[in-house]
Amino acid sequence: MPLSPEEQEQLEAIEHYLSLDDPDLAQKLRAGSGGTRVKARHVWLSLVLLMGIMVLPVGPAAKFLAVAVVGFILAAVGAYGVLGNSLFQNPQVAAREESREKPERR
Repeated sequence: MPLSPEEQEQLEAIEHYLSLDDPDLAQKLRAGSGGTRVKARHVWLSLVLLMGIMVLPVGPAAKFLAVAVVGFILAAVGAYGVLGNSLFQNPQVAAREESREKPERR
């Protein structure tokens, strides 16, 4: 549902005053943070890891090797994703990510 002209003017006024009051926050909001995508990826990979750990013992208990294999694969993919995105990240990439999330003060 589109905004009415009056609402659009109010929104523009709020944006203007925000940029005057806190230019760093206004810049971050205009550019988008990108940090949310990384956090969402960590959440999904953590859920895959947890699901794999939960499914893994069901296979032998139900005497289905395929279920155990699927659980192992899910756990391995989740662990690799979580650890690969956080612990083993290239320090240069990590520094670049941090500088992208925290713009320099001028």
